[in-house]
Amino acid sequence: MSDPAKWGDLRIRIASGLIVLLLGFTAIWLGGIAVRIMAVLSAGLMIWELARLGAPGRPNQAVAFGAIAAGSLAPFMHLHGPYWLILLIVPSLLGLVTPRKDRIIFAVYALL
Repeated sequence: MSDPAKWGDLRIRIASGLIVLLLGFTAIWLGGIAVRIMAVLSAGLMIWELARLGAPGRPNQAVAFGAIAAGSLAPFMHLHGPYWLILLIVPSLLGLVTPRKDRIIFAVYALL
């Protein structure tokens, strides 16, 4: 039998999933700048979560990583110049030089 504690937050997870789905569809429907903003925010949130999982005792560092990831993607998404691609390496390199238990894994995922 499955543990009821594992399913206690199912309603919250479903509700948050539906909200994210609605936001994603709305951004796609609006197109243009809305999709770019959603991509930048999503990248920042994903790197924040990855940084938080790899160094749980450093929440401020995770916030900084998320902001840096979003900030490095924003110019490329808005200006579309190929020379802005170099900024996408910054979060990955920072993950390599900061103390954490998963430097290589973080660097590879942040680069993707």
